Order: sequence, then structure tokens, then C-alpha cells
Amino acid sequence: MTDDELIRLFEETSLDELSLEQIELLRQRAIQSPALRAALQAELQLDEVAHAALGRVEVRTDVIFAAAERSS
Repeated sequence: MTDDELIRLFEETSLDELSLEQIELLRQRAIQSPALRAALQAELQLDEVAHAALGRVEVRTDVIFAAAERSS
């Protein structure tokens, strides 16, 4: 599989859908391929930004308890 094919596979397939063989191939080729490393790094950076943006949910417990009491 070429680096371009591996990059396309990585970009188009969710991580839980990759086979162990595909993951191992990605790992091995990332050592040798700057283009594949860059694609992996870009995905990690995107994940970090998404987690940071989506992970900032601030809900006070008193608001949750008040809503629960109103619905009871």
C-alpha cells in the first residue's frame, strides 16, 4: 500500500474500523514517511481542538438538582 493510499485509508476510516493489520502498517510506515506522519499529526491536532471545544461543558450541580425536582 502506498503512502497516499494509507493516508486516504486513515482519513476515510474511523479508528475502530481499522484492522490490526492496517494499524500495524500505519505504525510501520509512519516511521519512514513524513507525509503519513504529517497526516497523523494533523488528525491528532484536530481531535485535540475538538475535545477542547466540546469538553468545556460547565453545569452547576444545583441547576441539575433543581431541574430534577421540577420534573418529579
